[in-house]
Amino acid sequence: MTKVGGVLADMDQMAQTFKVQAEAIMNVQRALDAEARKIPASWSGPNAEKFLQAWESYKKTFDNVQQTLIEAQEGIRKNREAIAAATGA
Repeated sequence: MTKVGGVLADMDQMAQTFKVQAEAIMNVQRALDAEARKIPASWSGPNAEKFLQAWESYKKTFDNVQQTLIEAQEGIRKNREAIAAATGA
């Protein structure tokens, strides 16, 4: 059986950090995507194409990291609520 527990204050901080970092990742992704959409109008050539191809493959990684952080934050919140309810904290 899996043990469930935690320090409530630490869990609150962790959930907040995950939320903030998920938002930061989303903002970085949006900023980079906006710049990538300028290719080839603002930048063209082999290096521009290389970047654009790489960026298209990396965008999914940004999505995955962001989703993982959101899911973790939600899981922490649910576990924290359950622990608080069980312990009367």
